[in-house]
Amino acid sequence: MKKLISLILAGVLLLTCFNTAAFAFDAGEENEYPIIIVPGYSASQLVRVNDDGTEENVWYIDINTVLDVVKEYAAQLALGVGLLAAQQPDFLMNLLQPHLDRFLGPLACNHDGTSKYNIRPKLAPTAEATRWNDLSDGDRSLIGYLEDDVDLDRLYVFGCDFRMDAADNARLLGQLVDDVIRTTGSKKVNLIAQSYGGQITGTYLSLYADTAGDKIYNAVLIVPALGGATLAYDFFADEMWLDSNNLAKYLEYGFMNETDFHLLLEFDPDLKLITDLIHAAMPMLREIAGYWPGLWDFVPYPYYKELLSQLDPVESAPLIKKTTDYHENIMAKYHENLTKAQQSGVNISIIAGSGNAAVSGMRENSDGIIPISGSTGATPAPYGKRYNDGYVCIGSTCSDPAHNHLSPSMEVDASTCYLPENTWIIDGYYHGLDRKDQFTFDLFRKQLLAKEPLSDVHADPAFPQFHATAPISLIVHAQFDHSPEGYLCADDTALVIQNNSASSVFITDISATDADITFDMPFVVIPSGGEKAVAFSGTLPEQSRVRAAVTVSYVTLGTSSYTPVGQRTFDFTVMNGPAPEYNADEPFVDADKPAQIYDVLSEEGKAAFEKYGLTALVNSFYTFIARMITMIRTLVSVFQSFSDFS
Repeated sequence: MKKLISLILAGVLLLTCFNTAAFAFDAGEENEYPIIIVPGYSASQLVRVNDDGTEENVWYIDINTVLDVVKEYAAQLALGVGLLAAQQPDFLMNLLQPHLDRFLGPLACNHDGTSKYNIRPKLAPTAEATRWNDLSDGDRSLIGYLEDDVDLDRLYVFGCDFRMDAADNARLLGQLVDDVIRTTGSKKVNLIAQSYGGQITGTYLSLYADTAGDKIYNAVLIVPALGGATLAYDFFADEMWLDSNNLAKYLEYGFMNETDFHLLLEFDPDLKLITDLIHAAMPMLREIAGYWPGLWDFVPYPYYKELLSQLDPVESAPLIKKTTDYHENIMAKYHENLTKAQQSGVNISIIAGSGNAAVSGMRENSDGIIPISGSTGATPAPYGKRYNDGYVCIGSTCSDPAHNHLSPSMEVDASTCYLPENTWIIDGYYHGLDRKDQFTFDLFRKQLLAKEPLSDVHADPAFPQFHATAPISLIVHAQFDHSPEGYLCADDTALVIQNNSASSVFITDISATDADITFDMPFVVIPSGGEKAVAFSGTLPEQSRVRAAVTVSYVTLGTSSYTPVGQRTFDFTVMNGPAPEYNADEPFVDADKPAQIYDVLSEEGKAAFEKYGLTALVNSFYTFIARMITMIRTLVSVFQSFSDFS
């Protein structure tokens, strides 16, 4: 049963990670322009037009119909899963083949990238067809949290055939923009785009860069797939394997729940069963989706030439030409194209996530789906590494020495971003889950709806370029009292800890590495939604551009979590003097200090805790006990001194 639940959860997550949309508001003085929502991959409904002119829905998949099939074939499916676990996939694949053909077969494309069947988006690119009150329940869910904040008559939802190439879909977006302006009489529109919608919007702004400002006022791109997505590479490179530890974190973040999904996945920490199923089904899936131009446009730029060798140069010549044109003239030139669009008058904002491994395949700094290099143009250190102390940003798109575009964790150099002054990077934020983090929520509301959105990342201290995400699942958030978030200077006197969970939190330990500071008695209870300032003493390094880390250990009180004890480590850049000389011969060092528990564990023990995602849990117990032992020794010492004095 655990295997089936795990499989279902993983599937739900991966199917919905692109089309989650959540929008809300408080931006001060609003502009009055219509809003066009450009949603993520697979979010648009598709219909098949039959020879007699009738239409039938081919996407979204009717989940009730799928469940009926599962019920009907439950015994055979159970047998197939058992045989798959025994490395005998043929029975299950033969069972699945007709159902894959039934549910996904109509979406297949020919080898040249054209659709095998007459498929079109249900929503035509007109103002009349895309009004919020004319949408089905599926499409209406995309307007989510805008419903309570803006006049619904301002809302329109773009629908596209997500199988097709980004440039053609961008031209359809252009048609919708023109029709909304013509129909409403408005001078301009606002665009809010997510994931694949960000790729379409970025492509639209690139194609019409010189005149985009005549029609677009604010364009907000949330976790945009401008530079592609890891899953597209994994699909074509046959690298579709799942990281259970990372997947569990994604599930916890996405479900906004303190419950520990690691325990659900512990039966198979390598997710071998799911990986085997994916690889066994891959030949069938490639027959359906292997020639989708939109999926080829999703391949990150560094890899597309290598993967194109899989295609027949004659049969797939049109597909190869289209995706090559896209990669070379759009994807490779986003800085140039988006800068032109800005100069034409568009207020462009990019909001992206970093600090997570990809859910599948690539070990790159990402939001779980899209590498930070692809969503923003930033240059990250290799995953698990950071730039060495004293690092100086590359500065290829921002060379202003007064602008610090290096993340507090020293893992991401944002000076190479497509738009370094208009890109916000959220550490620990997972793809498509923007409604889970209040900072991200407030930022995109302001940038979408304000008459005067933030001009750049330096405009408002409340919205710095770098932010550590603060969802319920990560329990606590911390920053120093006088520095911008993510930084530590001589003026700071206390660490301010915020409790984001639905339960009270008991702080059991606070420790710092690479900074000679100690915190006062940390044993404090912070109610849900509350915060506490914990004073510290000691001496900071008299240097700048060096990394320090602070680990907060806690116990959640009255929670439903199976593991109420936990830890979270926050990265800070010390700014307290001259920077050390950067060692170019050793550009990277490990991003994280080894857990204290590693001091007493064998290599086998370390590997086991890492495999099951339990390092933070065990380490929090260890640090709590270590602190208690230190306190007891101190009390004994004081008592002994008092006795000697007496």
